[in-house]
Amino acid sequence: MYGSSTGAEDHQASGLKTCLTLYNNSYRGSKLTRILQLLLDGNSKNLITKMKHERLVGTTSTLCSQKGSGDRERFMVQNLRVEYGPGYAKRLEGMLRDMDVSSDLEGKFTNLQQAQETSAIDFHATILTQAFWPTYEPLPLVIPRDVELAQEQFVQFYNEKHNGRKLFWQPNLGTCLLKVVFDEGIKELLLTIMQGTVLLLFSEQDVLSYKQIQENTGLEGVELIRTLQSLACGKLCILTKEPRRQEVAATDVFTFNVAFKSSHARIKIGQILLKEVEKESKEVEEHIQFDRMYQVDAAIVRILKARKQADHPTLMSELPGQLKFNSTATEVKEHIETLIERDYLKRDDTDPSIYHYLVKLGSRPCALKLLNASLF
Repeated sequence: MYGSSTGAEDHQASGLKTCLTLYNNSYRGSKLTRILQLLLDGNSKNLITKMKHERLVGTTSTLCSQKGSGDRERFMVQNLRVEYGPGYAKRLEGMLRDMDVSSDLEGKFTNLQQAQETSAIDFHATILTQAFWPTYEPLPLVIPRDVELAQEQFVQFYNEKHNGRKLFWQPNLGTCLLKVVFDEGIKELLLTIMQGTVLLLFSEQDVLSYKQIQENTGLEGVELIRTLQSLACGKLCILTKEPRRQEVAATDVFTFNVAFKSSHARIKIGQILLKEVEKESKEVEEHIQFDRMYQVDAAIVRILKARKQADHPTLMSELPGQLKFNSTATEVKEHIETLIERDYLKRDDTDPSIYHYLVKLGSRPCALKLLNASLF
């Protein structure tokens, strides 16, 4: 569960992270390597730059929250600093400092819980400085009473150490681990806070209507629908619903699926991706491809303008140095044919593998100037 605060410094807090050791060191290391390769790959840089920074930050923060991973993340940030500049890395460095501080607080708070024996759950919180992290919309959620008590205890503990700060909790960013009894036996379910809150309602009643869930959780609209879809309409149906269909309606009735089966002892229930997110990702990718089309055209023209003429192997060997992304031979050939049709270059009369740069008076050079200017 995450949140934000006011005071000398604004902070966000995350709680219910009962599975911080979900990934072991070797898995985390390999995942970091793959993400770093993605971030530094020329094919991905433009796409990442245009995508919302919050998504990239959110993905990185998931890895940063793992214990004992500081050295790997710092190595990652150093590489990002070189590739993207110090301004980009500054936020990530702030995130790492938050993780170090939160790790220290977590240990002290856990010791306090164990000494007082006042909490019925294992509660973990991460304190996030708002200046380094994305801004999140507050989510109205009626959390379970045991969680609320643990949260109040943490706030009291935190205020004793940091006077003048106020925590704002963000439940839409947290995770929880629930042990659930099915006919097959006990399973550990790794859920979002919203999923866990909904599922805990079924510890008191086996059957609940959409409106009952809405009233007891405070969730509304898209968030409630996607949460119920993930629990009742996905591959792993912890709940069943009537009528049986993929869409969730206000008249639906949900039942705890006591017959749920799985060969795994611990199961992660994924959240449903919003259609708006899928649409936005597709639009961004199409925009990138559109931009790259002009960049390849301009790079070909620059090479031939400098050389006046060049054969195809020479053009292909020089082109990667002009671009920050890879372009296939087939794509380059298509661009060459387009430029020939637009009279920017022509093939040699005797050797079609040789291209000549064309210079014309009139409107065509102006178009060429615009084409080249688009890259600077």
